Amino acid sequence: MYSEELPFYTRRNDDDEIFTAYYSQTWFRKAKIEASKINVPDYNKAKLQKLINKLEDFTLTKEGVKAFIQKLEECGVKFFVLSHIEKTYLDGASFMSQDNPAIVYTGRHKTIDSFWWTITHELAHVLLHLESKKNFLDVLDFSEQDSSTEENEADQFTAQVLKKNEIVNEHRKLRSRLSESSLKAIAEKLNISEAVVLGILQFSKRQTYRTKLNTYKYSALENIPECYFKG
Repeated sequence: MYSEELPFYTRRNDDDEIFTAYYSQTWFRKAKIEASKINVPDYNKAKLQKLINKLEDFTLTKEGVKAFIQKLEECGVKFFVLSHIEKTYLDGASFMSQDNPAIVYTGRHKTIDSFWWTITHELAHVLLHLESKKNFLDVLDFSEQDSSTEENEADQFTAQVLKKNEIVNEHRKLRSRLSESSLKAIAEKLNISEAVVLGILQFSKRQTYRTKLNTYKYSALENIPECYFKG
């Protein structure tokens, strides 16, 4: 979707395009205001790239959420949580705030696997696309073959960082259904959390969403410090 008044790019389900566009713009204005209040060091793209290269390590513990956010700030990236508005269905956003990139997590899907996928997707936009001064508002429930080049690139970047292909390949090797022990084995082999492994297999339709293994998908919101919540 593109707006002349407030240009941004978003991949979403067009149930009510006019309604959604209006409320997405309202949400985005609020996000820009909140971002302008945040002070971080100068943006260091090389430092951010090094951090993302280690992102998998942060997925391994609940404390990794807070630690990663703090590292983002050290790279000069603003981060905060801003709930989506009804029918906007937004998961995250990325844009420039003064001379610093800002990424926003809505917590619409609050599970930790969704958090890591959303944050990595927005960071892909930061590294690959924000120099063009575009604004990205994202709905990540589904993937579209005809989505923009920028969204496809962000998808590919996220899949690589979170080892989507490796996870799927390991799952293909299983001779039985995914069990707790096989989930742990894949996660340990790939050095990434069980929640990320499970979430990727579910999104790829290789594992049902109705499973006792969902206990590994704890709430990301409960592990983000209160100071990062802006509404």
